[in-house]
Amino acid sequence: MNALSCKHRKPFLITMLVLMMCALPFACDVTSSDDDPDDDAPPLQPPGPRFMGASSGDLLTLNDFELGELPRIPYQRIPREGAALAFSDMPEYFRTGAGIAMQESLEPGPNRLYVYHVIGQGEGSGVITSVLENTGSETMNVEFKAYAFPEISGNYLHIGKTGLADFFNSRYLNGDVPSSFTIEPGERRVIDEEMDSQTSSYPQLVHGFYEFEIDQPGEVSVLMRREGDDSGEAVDELELLPRRLPGHSSSGAGRGLFEEADFDIINDDEFILDSGDGVQKLVVADGNDDPWVKGWDSIAGDEYENRGNYGVFYHLSIERKSSDNRGIAVLMGNRYAVGPDDEDNPCMNQSGAVFVDAGADPRGVVQIPEEETFFNTKGEYVLLQAYRPLDEGETDTINIIYSPPGASCLPTPIVFVPFERE
Repeated sequence: MNALSCKHRKPFLITMLVLMMCALPFACDVTSSDDDPDDDAPPLQPPGPRFMGASSGDLLTLNDFELGELPRIPYQRIPREGAALAFSDMPEYFRTGAGIAMQESLEPGPNRLYVYHVIGQGEGSGVITSVLENTGSETMNVEFKAYAFPEISGNYLHIGKTGLADFFNSRYLNGDVPSSFTIEPGERRVIDEEMDSQTSSYPQLVHGFYEFEIDQPGEVSVLMRREGDDSGEAVDELELLPRRLPGHSSSGAGRGLFEEADFDIINDDEFILDSGDGVQKLVVADGNDDPWVKGWDSIAGDEYENRGNYGVFYHLSIERKSSDNRGIAVLMGNRYAVGPDDEDNPCMNQSGAVFVDAGADPRGVVQIPEEETFFNTKGEYVLLQAYRPLDEGETDTINIIYSPPGASCLPTPIVFVPFERE
């Protein structure tokens, strides 16, 4: 799958029908806090003026610039300490029945798991789940740091957005995570009991997104089994699937273990974002200026890309100034949006979520958009945050945590719009 095209062309017609019937808004209660729940969360900033009277997550219409023609902000991508990413999205569809889609060894320490699969058309129902084995010599302690398992459905855009929002909430705002558990040497246990209890069938998407710490080496397997089978035993019994199933087209963005899955995005060289320079955009996860991360696929025994950098976290810290005494509004754009004279395209609907520092609104999770499932109209943008004008000679930093949204086409440009104080 090319991540520059839509992540789910199939089943597009079915998905669109489901979206029309099941456009479920998901609201996140974000409150301000004087305590930083995690060292790598964006820091608190002073409050600022509002942009067009809007709040974070609101849809806005701006027709005085063309998204595709905006200058790009130059930046540096610097690896930062974080969790190893076990990524399972290939084959995305289980088109040949039960099997193991991803199996990787994990080292002690922080690990992140991203599961994104659908049982193939005509393959009946089954259970998509993940299993962790203790391959060490002592009892393994497993402690969750973040948890997201959206309700299984055919509404892929809602699932992609909710998965990110729930992950951010649990990681940075003390949201609920499963209780810690232990695994004895040589034993196995499912990672998410809720996922393991759910039966699905085509075209329902099963998406889990987790971060946890372990103190023994382990092995994680993502698989599809039939109802009534034991998940732990299935690891020994099921076939290890190739990335591309024989007789079928390729599906999914990749799989494997990715040691580098966290990056700092900072200003390049002497560049400072200046409100006096007009509207600009920042683009990550495009496979060009920001390359796909490379990892190891143990089933295939070779290196492979994560074509979309799904499950990767970008910690944006953009230094700014206000030479013209204007503030900065930060918006999410949609490069595939359509106008009234354009034909619909399979990439036009976009959703997602980010974590922002404080500005006109408190720090917290912003769903893209907040009230609707997605946005798709040319000229529409979603407000992420607005920041006050800075005094002459003053600089400040805009901090946002971004991860590419599942089910949306990439890249998703972040737009910086100067505005006058109301």
